[in-house]
Formats: sequence, C-alpha cells, structure tokens
Amino acid sequence: MQYITLNSVIYCITNITCFFLPLHMQQIITPYDFVLLPVYLFIFYLIVRKKSKKYEKTGLKRIFITAFVLRMAGAIFYSLLLQYYYGYGDSFGFYRGGNVISDMIQQDITSVKYLFASGKEIVAAAKAMGFGDEVPVSMPNDSNAFIMKLSAVLSFFTFNKYMVISICFGFFSFIGIWKLFYAFYQLNEKKNVKLLAFFVLYFPSLWFWGSGLLKEPVCVGVLGLIVYLVYKNFVEKKFSVLDMLMLIFFLFILTVVKSYISAILLISFSVILIYKAIVKVRIMILRIVVVVLLLFSLTATLIAIDVSQYIKYFVDNSFGQIQQLQKSYQSTGETDDGGSKGTFVISEMDVSMQGILASGPAVIGTCLFRPFIWESKKVIIFFSSLEALLTLLATIYILFKTRVYRFFLYVFSSPLLLFCFIFSILFALVVGYTTFNFGTLIRYKIVLLPFYFFLLIQIYRKNKEHYLV
Repeated sequence: MQYITLNSVIYCITNITCFFLPLHMQQIITPYDFVLLPVYLFIFYLIVRKKSKKYEKTGLKRIFITAFVLRMAGAIFYSLLLQYYYGYGDSFGFYRGGNVISDMIQQDITSVKYLFASGKEIVAAAKAMGFGDEVPVSMPNDSNAFIMKLSAVLSFFTFNKYMVISICFGFFSFIGIWKLFYAFYQLNEKKNVKLLAFFVLYFPSLWFWGSGLLKEPVCVGVLGLIVYLVYKNFVEKKFSVLDMLMLIFFLFILTVVKSYISAILLISFSVILIYKAIVKVRIMILRIVVVVLLLFSLTATLIAIDVSQYIKYFVDNSFGQIQQLQKSYQSTGETDDGGSKGTFVISEMDVSMQGILASGPAVIGTCLFRPFIWESKKVIIFFSSLEALLTLLATIYILFKTRVYRFFLYVFSSPLLLFCFIFSILFALVVGYTTFNFGTLIRYKIVLLPFYFFLLIQIYRKNKEHYLV
C-alpha cells in the first residue's frame, strides 16, 4: 500500500504551478517557500511585539507594528509579482548568484574566503569549480556581488528559500526605516506624528520597493541607521565608541552597495558643518568673505576633478542597462505596450557643468514628480504616478503656503532642513540624470523620499507656528 507523503504532494503542486507559468519564467518560488514563510514571519513578529512594548507610553506601538507588517507585505508581494507576473528581475539574479556562492562553500569549505573577494574573483572561481553556467551576468560587479553574498549567508539560515530570504531583507529595511522615523519624530518635536508616519513609513512605494531581495532595502536600512547614529551621538550628545564603529561599518556597506549615496550623504553633512562654521562668524563682512571663499574653493574643486566625467560615466552605464533590459524584453517575447517599455529621455543629455546647471531643474522634477498619470501604461506605473502626483501637490501646497520665498528662508535657517534639502536635491539630480526607465526610477528614488517628505513636514509645521505667534 502506497502512502501520500508531504514530498509527493509538494512535487505535484510544483508541477501544477509550473504548468501555468509562461515558458520564459524562471521557477524560483517553490511550495516549500509557502511552508516556511509563516514560520519565519511568526519569529519576526515575536521579536517586533517584544520590542514594541518600549513604545507603549509614547503612543508609537501601533505605528511600529504597522510599519513592520507593511515591510513584510512588501517583500512578499514583490516576490510574487516577480514570479507570477514579470517572471524575471534583478532580485532573481541576486538569488541565483547567492546560490552559486553557497554551492561553492558547500563543495569546498575554504570557499568561504570568496565572501570577502571581488565579483570578478568569485566568477573566476565559480567557473573553475564547475558553476560557470549558473553565474549571473551581473555578478562581476562588486555591488551586485555584495548582495549575492548576503543572500548566500542568509541561505544557510533560511533553507535557501527565496521568499524567506526576501523577508529577511525586508526586516533589515524595517529596522533602518524605523530608526530614521524615530530620529525624525524627535527632531520634529513629536508633532504631526501621523502625517510623518504616513510619508516615512506607510507611503506605498517605500514599503513595496523598499523590501525584498534588492539593493534598495539594504540602502534604506543602512542609511536609516547612519542617520539615527549621527542623531544619537551628535544631537542627543550620547557619544559611544561602539556607535562610531557601527557608523563606519554602515558607511562602508553603503559605499559598497551604492557609492553615490554615501558621497551625497557626506557632501550634505559637510555643508552642514560649513553652515555651522559660517553662523558662528558674528561680523557680517567676515561672514560674506568666508562664504565667497568657500564657494570659490568648491567651484575650483569641481573644475579640478571634472565632475562631469563621473556623471557621464553614470549616464553611459545607465543607457547600457536600458539596452540590456530591452534585449531581455525581446528575448522573453513580451509585447510592447504602445511602443514603450516605460523608458523616457530628457531631451539632449549634456553632462558638462553648464549642461547640468541648465537642465538641473527638469532633471530634479523628473525624479520627484514623474511618471505623470498620462505616462502610465501599466497598472503598477499608474499607482506610482498617483504617488508622484501627491508629491507634486504637497510641494505646490507648501510653496503656496510659504509664498515660496519663506520656503527657502526656512531651509537656510535650519541645519536640519538644509541637510534634507541638499540631500534630496543632489539625490534627485544624480538619479534623474542616470535613470531612463520609470520602473527603475520609482525604485531608486525611494531612498530620498523620506528626507524630502520630512523637509515638507518640517516647513509645514514651522510655517503654521509662524502664524500662530
């Protein structure tokens, strides 16, 4: 007599699932994912529930738990979207790359050393060990290889299940974004809490694209922890050597994954330090002299390093990525919806200093306020266009309320607001110049949105208090 076993049931379900998938789709998610997923979600929930008790007195407990639920939902929904709608994506490439590294370690334990090697070294070793056919094309890039290494390490604690690894990334992203929110909450003097929670924690793009097996969740998590550590040690004056070591470690991770974010962050912090130094100069004439000298030094530095060549590199690299995406669309046999795959071009791309200054406003506007509703040719882009519209309306509302000039008075009267403004503008400029696909743009810009929304909320509060006085 034959008995029905769990393995036989799962085998049948897997075959049925594969039958309904289009031929070009990779089968990454298995029934085992759905078996293990609730177990790990429950473990994470127990951790969050225990931590939430410290926020009962402040009234943040519900916000804390809701933010966690949204991050987990984002990781799950994004995984399902890739598997059963798109059938491919960067996330699958990171997962397959992680499998290559974990397979190498299982075959030869000394391969653990490749967790600290460059992407090209890993590829060469993988080919020598017989895994050449499994190596994803993006693996030689060190930033991509780093995410694959994280996936490989997590695979040993998650039975190498894609959805479980995804919620681990989502959980780390949740930790970082919560720390960022808490710092903003304190800096905003514990006011407008629900408004702050919506735009920093609940905004759909932030929890959907900010979770899952991607670079963005790592960047969001690390950036949130960096800002929180800076706030704790330099604003609250609770200095700790351990915090400084952690700060350096997180800056290192951010630089490895997306170096331009760490560069923008350091530039923003540097401007704040300069701002504070200028404010301390009491004599107006000396203050003007200091400002002129700093501007002259900054201009000379930018000319000396020829910043345009670096931007050109990012632009050329981004165009190359778009061409690869277009080839991928063609190879999968996907039809073109109205002759567009969500790509866009900002007229003539001049990456000289003069060109950057001339087209800067359009580039920044593209990053912050597009896609427009009429540019939406897919449901997911349509929802993102609604978010972009909300961002645009919120910006117009604040500019109207402050009569524009007061907006900038508030920005330049506070180191905190100046930091958020510079970080948001520089980030929008870099991403707007180097991204030519709406799907990619939506994903990339989630890193700047919490800072931009906090800027608007702070100015809204200050302007309201100005009229109450």
